[in-house]
Amino acid sequence: MTRYPYIEFVEQYMELYKLGVGPATWPPVYRRLKRQARDINALRDEGLISSSSPAKMTPEDVRVCLTRRKSMGHGHTEYRKEVSAMRALFDFVGNGAVKHCLLRYPSLKPSGANVRHESFTDAEFDGIMAGAVAAVASGERRMIRAYAAVCLCVCCGCRAKEARMASVRDLDLDSMEFTVRHPKGEGTYGEERSVPVPVRLRPLFEAYLEGRAAFCFEEGVEGGALFPSMRTGGAPLSSQRFRSLKSMVEEDVGFAFALSKCRRDFGQRYIDRGLDIEDASVLMGHGSTVTTEKFYGRKRLSVAKKNARALVDAGVCDVETPDCARIPKAEKHIARAKADGAVARDRTVDLGINSPTLYLLSYNGLCGTAKG
Repeated sequence: MTRYPYIEFVEQYMELYKLGVGPATWPPVYRRLKRQARDINALRDEGLISSSSPAKMTPEDVRVCLTRRKSMGHGHTEYRKEVSAMRALFDFVGNGAVKHCLLRYPSLKPSGANVRHESFTDAEFDGIMAGAVAAVASGERRMIRAYAAVCLCVCCGCRAKEARMASVRDLDLDSMEFTVRHPKGEGTYGEERSVPVPVRLRPLFEAYLEGRAAFCFEEGVEGGALFPSMRTGGAPLSSQRFRSLKSMVEEDVGFAFALSKCRRDFGQRYIDRGLDIEDASVLMGHGSTVTTEKFYGRKRLSVAKKNARALVDAGVCDVETPDCARIPKAEKHIARAKADGAVARDRTVDLGINSPTLYLLSYNGLCGTAKG
């Protein structure tokens, strides 16, 4: 075994892992495990852990690694992915140290808390749309390309991978539809889907496709990728390069955002405008509405209150006094109330309260009877 056994086991694990996942799924896992290898080697050099080999590391070594990682302040999702990747590697080599560590130190277990993060405000959304219009007016290819990538995620609900892996034929400006041919879970549970493209984006995408054609001709780039890379001969952009397009838009509009926020905004904006949650779920490529409501979009409280107020003002929610004759054993309860609370009965007579109302009051313990 060499001086860096962690990365050796990572390479062995990834050879098998690649066989069961799509081409866009394994690179993030590989990058995470390589970064883990660097961190673990550093901890070994500091003398904080006994070994850097996944086959020999103990639960205490894992505790040190996870404690260091957790102290960096990453979110729940990032930390959960960290633990999941490490545990999969350790299981691959037959070492249960991660599992035993989490049993021994429950505080290191990834939190199950998942929250639905906010979507764009109206001002932020309008800022992106205005920036797209300005980019088309300027004719600057780089900015048009950047806004085309971001608007595809915002207005079509695409994941970053779904947008960057798209081909030119997927964007149909005649029918104003975008077809997602590389969904999450591609080759297994993922299904292709078509999403309507807002008409307001036609000038942007027309300008981008025209500029793309000129770019490919000038650079001699071949291939049908919607966002081609010159460095790789027209293949789709890498994840890092695609994110750089988003960074250009961030700098232009003056605020930062994650590409996942674009997808959340797509779902929330459609739901706010009255689209059924089932329809929104299908457009986003979810297997059920549970995922859509939990993480992406749900009817806002302000909208629910507005709808409820409309019903109240229309008198739909008015409650009528129930007829005691229709309530089982009503007379029996009234007789018991009269027998047990003569004083209360006299009081109700003085106040002009009738028998049905007396029944309701006594039944709910509001008459001040002897038993109440």
